[in-house]
Amino acid sequence: MGTVAQVRVVLAEDNLLVREGLRAVLTDERDVEVVAVCARLDELLAAVDVHEPGLVLTDIRMPPTLTEVARGRSNAAIAAQFGISTRAVEKHVSSIFTKLDLLDDSDTHRRVKAALLALRHRAS
Repeated sequence: MGTVAQVRVVLAEDNLLVREGLRAVLTDERDVEVVAVCARLDELLAAVDVHEPGLVLTDIRMPPTLTEVARGRSNAAIAAQFGISTRAVEKHVSSIFTKLDLLDDSDTHRRVKAALLALRHRAS
């Protein structure tokens, strides 16, 4: 029998339970090498630079997306940064607005309120 080529994987997930569950499942696979596990976007970007994985498994949504909204970035710019579709960003932003109970205002007002909440949370 020959050796099995391993896929080098960087795992990025902001939810601890999901992240550790995925790590456990992937670690059991003989053709997968988990080279880094990340909880935040900055960790993910650094891990990709350092480890040069063959696969990035990521679902970092609310905190990275909210940070970008707070920076005033458009959905299209956020999508380009994360390498996902604009529609996916729209879904994440909508989810953020729901979680922050920002449902009734215009989109612009909700983005401003979300940015202020993010900045307030970051300062505390």
